[in-house]
Amino acid sequence: MTLKKPSNAYWDKRANARMAKYHRDADATVKTVTKAYDKAQKDMASEAEKIFGKFAKDGNLSTEEAWKLLNETIPKAEWTSIKAKIGDIKDPRIKRQMLNRLNAPAYSARITRLEALKENTYLQSKIIADAEIQASTNGYIGTINDAYYRTMFDVQKGIGVGFDFATMPNRTIETILKNPWSGKQFSSRIWDNTDVLAQQITEVITAGFMSGTGTRQMRSELMERMNVGKHAANRLIRTETTYMANAAETESYKEAGIDEYMFLATLDNKTSKKCQGLDRKIFKVKDAMAGLNLPPMHPFCRSTTRAYLGEKFMQGAQRRARNPVTGKNELVPASMNYPEWRKSIDDKHGKDQVDRIEKQDKNKATDKKQFEKYKLIYGKDLGAKNFAEFQDLKYNKGETWENIKSQKQQVLNSTDYRDSFKGKFGNKEVREWYITHDKNIVGNLDRNSSIKEQAVQAHSARNKYRTEARLMMSDRKQADLLNETQKNLTLDELVKSKMDRKGLSKDEAYADIIETAGKTNKKVNERFKLE
Repeated sequence: MTLKKPSNAYWDKRANARMAKYHRDADATVKTVTKAYDKAQKDMASEAEKIFGKFAKDGNLSTEEAWKLLNETIPKAEWTSIKAKIGDIKDPRIKRQMLNRLNAPAYSARITRLEALKENTYLQSKIIADAEIQASTNGYIGTINDAYYRTMFDVQKGIGVGFDFATMPNRTIETILKNPWSGKQFSSRIWDNTDVLAQQITEVITAGFMSGTGTRQMRSELMERMNVGKHAANRLIRTETTYMANAAETESYKEAGIDEYMFLATLDNKTSKKCQGLDRKIFKVKDAMAGLNLPPMHPFCRSTTRAYLGEKFMQGAQRRARNPVTGKNELVPASMNYPEWRKSIDDKHGKDQVDRIEKQDKNKATDKKQFEKYKLIYGKDLGAKNFAEFQDLKYNKGETWENIKSQKQQVLNSTDYRDSFKGKFGNKEVREWYITHDKNIVGNLDRNSSIKEQAVQAHSARNKYRTEARLMMSDRKQADLLNETQKNLTLDELVKSKMDRKGLSKDEAYADIIETAGKTNKKVNERFKLE
């Protein structure tokens, strides 16, 4: 077999094209994070105006009056409302830290407006951090996989022959993600950046209030600080994308048996002196180290690398590429680019089939969780005895699957709680189940019994459904928060509360318990995206 010896121009072009694509893909991550900043900015401004707006009209308070107001105690309901925002956080570590922080003993008795402002601002900064970590992690995993396989493809096409290679191991992906190549892992830098942001935002709002700054100016200064935060996030995403891509490409060199790589700088008027000095230098793959001889060399670095093929590799590359559908080995034509290669497989096997196989493999982990959930809900009526049959149902029997999926919530709502439901469902799924069961309480009461006995029945049923719903939630932190802020009261406690709050007699309190048994907390419904 005659092996092709590609030109330097080929390797340079392919390496630069790959890096350009990785950064185009990173645009989506930047967009997601920017939205998180914008949402937090709106919330922070709104919260500040809600706390202070009715007291201060563009500087009508003296410094002494403002300071006195800042140290007033806020109603417990306002503090509970702030803490409820923790439910928006997905990362369990961040959630746990925020719960510990806001449930600290210091806040058990009284919370001042200043403390509430600081903690709401800090919480919003961590909601940003959570969104940034989630979006970045997903984006980086995509970049790592894309870089590994595209580099393998370019190597095969470059030498005019294909060869088998191992998939990127999950442990290698984890190693790349968690490597503190610049001194800190990217999630730690996100945490530090949002710490600084929270401090700066608190200073802007507090100083503005103390000095009598109007709300319009405060919003303007808030936007300026947020823009600084957005820039820091963009810088981190771009720099880490360069690192993830180059680290993954280095892994592809190792898998392909390539011993050396060439450093490639983007040569224009923005290229740093450091990257210019490293341009086209050859390094050993085993000695690759980000920031030393492997990009990124600095923030916003656009440099990349390309394979430097020695004679040893050229002689050993006698294997073929594997077709992802058939599993058979096939040569990759030298003239074929990546879209053309994919199109040839689509044409040969049908694009729908290739897409289905790709989706089945990509979604295997999430599909397994979905299969377990649907088995709990449907049982034998699901029509899939095992995971293979479930994926066949999901990807090959569209109409049947759509019917099953569309009826899932309705079937769940009609099902009574059982122990196997514990910790298996999402917040929205559980909330809909709870609302449905609550609505049926009044209709199931024994109307021939006394009003007190009906109140006992309604109270018992509601506490039962509330307890079961929280047991069903997979989000244990949110369940714990509900248990803390929306506690199950005894009948006597509930009657006394209604008599005190609403000025009702005991019989009127019993009637109110019956009347409100089918109603659910609007704020919790909103938090779980139901209103």
